[in-house]
Amino acid sequence: TVIMVSISPIIALFTAVQSCPANCKFCPTDLVDCEQVFSLQEGHGIPVMTKKILLRKGNFTIIPERTFRAFSKLQVLSISDFPLYSLANQSFATDEVSSLEMLDLSNNQLTSCWVEASSLSGLQNLKELTLTNNALTSLKKCWFSDLVKLEKLIISINKITYLPPRLFDNLAQLTQLQVASNQIRYISTDTFYGLYLLRELDLSENTIIFINKDAFNPLHKLEKLYLFKNKLAMLPDISQSTKVLQLNDNLWMCTCDLVHSIRKLKDQIENPDALFCDSPEELQERQILDIEGDIC
Repeated sequence: TVIMVSISPIIALFTAVQSCPANCKFCPTDLVDCEQVFSLQEGHGIPVMTKKILLRKGNFTIIPERTFRAFSKLQVLSISDFPLYSLANQSFATDEVSSLEMLDLSNNQLTSCWVEASSLSGLQNLKELTLTNNALTSLKKCWFSDLVKLEKLIISINKITYLPPRLFDNLAQLTQLQVASNQIRYISTDTFYGLYLLRELDLSENTIIFINKDAFNPLHKLEKLYLFKNKLAMLPDISQSTKVLQLNDNLWMCTCDLVHSIRKLKDQIENPDALFCDSPEELQERQILDIEGDIC
């Protein structure tokens, strides 16, 4: 049984007054920092002109629609360490054009089925979204439909198993995507379609067994690619723009093609001498760069 505790009791407390709740500080400035926010008492408010709000620790489980409607000047919002599992439609939409550039919802309990389709709508100026350490099992394209200026998306440490094709194709300004420490098993051809400005991609510490050969082809600007601690046996095509490549701790099946690819990418690979064969059996635990003469 899910117990729903709404964040709505604090909606009325977000007022134009300059006083601070007892568990908040810095209210006279552009920053309001609150801990144990479930203890906010009526009559104490957070000024609506505040530019940065940090809410940490409490018992809220949902954020209702337009909770932050009066905060059109808000640029940074962090809500972390709550049993928060649900976002309603337009949870962060404001009455005027939103100024929000950074939204951090890390270290909560957000679940995919309880994040509504338009929960992030109205955030046209958002540049950074962090959803680290939640309970997300999937991502929905509709969540990102309004985030046309997003540059950094961090969704590491969740339970995501699959990234659908063209999931991110509306995020044309994205330069950094972190999906580490999930449960992804394979990457399909059009997964990263539209991410032409992406410079850093972190897929480390998943359970990826296969990446389509041309999955990274749309990433013309890619400079850093992290694939370590997966279950990869074969290497997909790697963009020529890539300068940093981490491949250690995979299950490489050593073929002549793989050896040639690793040798070709040697200058980009961090610590290439730490890459070892997992198969075939006769090459197990051999350094990939040392077996060329044996199989080619």
